[in-house]
Amino acid sequence: MNLRRAIFSMLFVILGHTCLHADIEFVGVSIENSETKIALVETTSGSSKWIKLGGQFTGYTVASYDETAKSVLLAKEGVELRITLKPSKIEPAAPPDSPQFVEYIIKPGDIPAKIAQAQGLTIAEFQALNPEVNWSKLKVGQKIRIK
Repeated sequence: MNLRRAIFSMLFVILGHTCLHADIEFVGVSIENSETKIALVETTSGSSKWIKLGGQFTGYTVASYDETAKSVLLAKEGVELRITLKPSKIEPAAPPDSPQFVEYIIKPGDIPAKIAQAQGLTIAEFQALNPEVNWSKLKVGQKIRIK
């Protein structure tokens, strides 16, 4: 009787983890400045979140990302689940600390005032978007932010 109960308990744990796995989709990856963030979606609720490696999602730890296989390894209570990247109907939001910018490539004859005016920006707004730019040394082909 105890053996039957032990087998039932193990099956319940394994099937429980499998069911949870079916409710999680891996829908995106962002690698910036050597930091990897994984976009996961819980399909039953539709909630999505960008998680750094080592972070938690629905009780699972995001253990690793395999660039070659385009898969993520989740771990929970000694059980590991590998989920392959697949398209999802639910689009993850952009990582909150990764602002989306529009870039402009400097062309011959471009000057900051001309670029700012063409974009409907003041010089101060334009310079605030590009704090690292040395405005007296712009080069043709250089990328700057315009939005």
